[in-house]
Amino acid sequence: MTLSRWLVLAVAAVAAWALARGPRELDRALLPSGDRAVSVALDDGQIRALRPGDRVDLIAVFDARQGAVQDRLAATILQNVEVVGVSLASNGKSKGVLRLSVNPTEAEYAALAASQSELSVALRAPGDAEMHPMEMASLRRLFK
Repeated sequence: MTLSRWLVLAVAAVAAWALARGPRELDRALLPSGDRAVSVALDDGQIRALRPGDRVDLIAVFDARQGAVQDRLAATILQNVEVVGVSLASNGKSKGVLRLSVNPTEAEYAALAASQSELSVALRAPGDAEMHPMEMASLRRLFK
């Protein structure tokens, strides 16, 4: 194999690798000044279709008790946040990492929710920037 042929194959291999990794990398250009990139561990099935630039809502699912009544709740804790990176699980890990562009206060809420609940994301339709007052969903109310 000639050197030029080897270089062409090497460049093609690197380009294919870069294209395959593209949506997984943190796109710092999408991170506005003053925002933070917060990383959230989620199952690959939830984040596989997400790409930098997408907008999502972050939902926390947790157990709560009021007196003697135990319930399972879901609360949308962040709305309309921009995805700035997606890293799928590798080496047998079950969770990938979703990176979101948030303000410092939202970063704290995301960290708190990640430490105390199970997290899920909901992909928003392109152009949907509307903020909705959200009521917590209750497992008890669902099956009433």
